[in-house]
Amino acid sequence: MNANLSAELPKSVGNTERPRSFCFVCTGNTCRSPMAAAVANHLGKGKVRAFSAGLYPNAGDPIAKNAVLALKKAGIPCTPDNDYESHKAIGISAELIERCDGVIAISSSHMMALICAFPQYAERITVMPTDIPDPFMQSEEVYDACLSTITECVRSFIA
Repeated sequence: MNANLSAELPKSVGNTERPRSFCFVCTGNTCRSPMAAAVANHLGKGKVRAFSAGLYPNAGDPIAKNAVLALKKAGIPCTPDNDYESHKAIGISAELIERCDGVIAISSSHMMALICAFPQYAERITVMPTDIPDPFMQSEEVYDACLSTITECVRSFIA
C-alpha cells in the first residue's frame, strides 16, 4: 500500500507504450472522484487515462451540476476523451480494479474502506496527498475550492 501518490505515480506517467490508467474513488461518485478523473485526464495529456467510481453510489446518478460548473470555470474542457458531462455514477468492483494500474482514494477513510473490501488489491490502492472534503449539495464556491484542492493533488503526481 502506498500512502504517498507523489512517490508512486510519476514513474508510471513516463510510460510511452500506453497511458497508465487510474480509478479515483470517493463515496457517491458524483462529485470528487469524477472531478479528479477529469483533472487527471486533462493534465495527463494522453499519458494518463483516469476514470472514477464510488464506494456507495446511486448507480446511474449524473455528475453534480456544480462539479461540471467548477470544471468548466477551471478551463477543463469536456471532450470525447474526457467526457465528464456524460458521467454516470458506478460502484467500485474487483473488475474495475483489474482494469486499472492503480486506485486512488479521495481520502484516507476511502482508502481504508477499499483495502477492507478488496484486500487482494491493497498494493494497488493509494490515497490523495490531502483528504478532500465532500462538497455534495453545497455551493458553487465550495465546489470551486474542492476542485482547486483536487487539482493541486493531481498536479503533484502528474508533474
